[in-house]
Amino acid sequence: MTSEKKEYWSVPNIEGFAGPDQLADISISWRNWTRRTFPSYNFNPSDGAVRTLLKLSYYVSQIHEEGRYPRFRIYVPMEGIGNNPPRLITFNPPILVNNIDTLRRLATASCSDSLDYALEIVESKQELFCNGIVTTIDDESGRLFGRPEVDIRSTLPGLLIRINMPGEIRITEKRLSLMLKYGKIKEIIPFSRVPVVQNWISELSKIIHKALFKNGHEEYKDYFGGSDGIYSLVVQLLSGLLSEAIENRTGAAFIILPETNVQYIKFKYKLQEISLTTTIKDFWQTCIEIQNIKDIEQLKNLGRIWNSGYRKLFEAIKAVATLSKVDGCVLIDRSLNLCGFGGKILINDEEINKSGLKYADYYSKKIASEDEIHTLGTRHQSAFRICKAVKGALAFVISQDGDLRMFFSDSNYVYFFVNLHAWTNNIPQW
Repeated sequence: MTSEKKEYWSVPNIEGFAGPDQLADISISWRNWTRRTFPSYNFNPSDGAVRTLLKLSYYVSQIHEEGRYPRFRIYVPMEGIGNNPPRLITFNPPILVNNIDTLRRLATASCSDSLDYALEIVESKQELFCNGIVTTIDDESGRLFGRPEVDIRSTLPGLLIRINMPGEIRITEKRLSLMLKYGKIKEIIPFSRVPVVQNWISELSKIIHKALFKNGHEEYKDYFGGSDGIYSLVVQLLSGLLSEAIENRTGAAFIILPETNVQYIKFKYKLQEISLTTTIKDFWQTCIEIQNIKDIEQLKNLGRIWNSGYRKLFEAIKAVATLSKVDGCVLIDRSLNLCGFGGKILINDEEINKSGLKYADYYSKKIASEDEIHTLGTRHQSAFRICKAVKGALAFVISQDGDLRMFFSDSNYVYFFVNLHAWTNNIPQW
């Protein structure tokens, strides 16, 4: 066996059905690779404790109480890090977690429909103890007054285990997120790391930034990181939109077209165009004005405007996510203008064949079989068809189980991205 460092790590293939032991094996395999590649990285808890937590969580997820299965989270804080989530309830003394029944009772105490809480579990002398309950969302301290940055955790510094349904476990540690579901293990990738999404958001951010200073005041163009700062804000907004739709568990489809050409979509409900881009620009402009105000009364007035704009941004995202509950798709253009919802995609085979686009792997550009698309539901197939008919179209599709997938087309091919996710703690709560 070679001692050379590998340049990358990927989830190994597992034959047959996988369970919590196999999930632990893969997680520990990644830890070992990271230890060799980045010797300064530390992990907490121990490998053996990770295996124990995964096995206990897996079995607890299949025990129902009064007809309901538990949905809960476990958080193991990273030692020596100051930004672990705050503890709301402290158990005195800490509770020893060494059997299924104890974790089952604790999981019941921390359950919530929004999954905003987690059991804080630590390892001491090779045993696991529950210290209390922490919150996995940021409070008002995440709002940096007068600034556009959204100080909200997309991932937590320690180890997080999520249980959403019987037999489904997601473990997140540093930049790795693995999911065990239906006896299969897969790596979950943030949607914002897909290259075509990055390119779209980067282009949009530069357009917004340029529009802000087209009438002068270029001395302010580098405030808050300039277009890079706008990029981060847009990622947070889109992550909030998708994560809300995932949590709805009703399924959703967001179609993003290069132009507001809706000849292929018949809407149940049309809207007066709602521009999220304008909302972002107004909020960004208010932040700049606050940085240059010295009069206290003017600062108070702008502070109220800033607070209203901040809230408007994220309440708008929640509202759009709610619209996705209606049967049909939500249409958004590439400038983040909301055009309609409850849309039915109507494209005949002639229109699809006219485009000449082929289904291919994004990285190799090899032509792929469409058989896997035909095994998916109507929502996915409709999204695939519109991306095949309209060059430059992008579609985020969410199943009722919460799986996030994406279709995208360029001038030659249609691509399909799977195993995506948008972290669910990205929206401020009021």
